[in-house]
Amino acid sequence: MTSAELKILQDAADSKTYKETANALNTSEARVKNIACSTFRELDVHTKAGAVAVALRRKLFFYLIIRRPPRSTLFPYTTLFRS
Repeated sequence: MTSAELKILQDAADSKTYKETANALNTSEARVKNIACSTFRELDVHTKAGAVAVALRRKLFFYLIIRRPPRSTLFPYTTLFRS
């Protein structure tokens, strides 16, 4: 799976629209829809929700999740230790 396909799946999981994904990838909305449709065929699903479910089952998001920088909301106690 390409990085663009994974990005589209991740954005679908984050409830982003194709337009928002296209802006993030600096491409057209039609191109994003085309990539999404080919990804759906590859995963043998018909909807965004189905694609996200299959991606979660196959652990395709693992690579993207571990590369994200930590959010301060995930670590609320880090502010207690700052000087």
